[in-house]
Amino acid sequence: HRVGIVDHGEIIAIGTQPELTQMVGQHDTLILKVPGVTPSVLEALGSVPGVDKCLHQDGDDGEIRLLAAAGRSVLPDAIRIINEAHLSLNSVEVHEPTLEAVFLHLTGRALRD
Repeated sequence: HRVGIVDHGEIIAIGTQPELTQMVGQHDTLILKVPGVTPSVLEALGSVPGVDKCLHQDGDDGEIRLLAAAGRSVLPDAIRIINEAHLSLNSVEVHEPTLEAVFLHLTGRALRD
């Protein structure tokens, strides 16, 4: 249940995966595809408790990226806001930080270096 990160034979971090990723400030990224998203919906999504940043890329697919420490916990509120605005949610992806990202952050090297 715990992971240790070893660099040159020395343990530099130990904990559960969520503890390690939180320690280095990694965020979950929720990618929502909402065509026709409005500025007011973007503002509402950015104000959901737990969302640190709301990014929107111009384009036909309406891609929105929400950065949150616990992405899955903000997802129900994000879906509710989109539904209340009578918009279509075409897809949802949740990208959680990986242990490789933690290792790279702590050591400055990729796993294969």
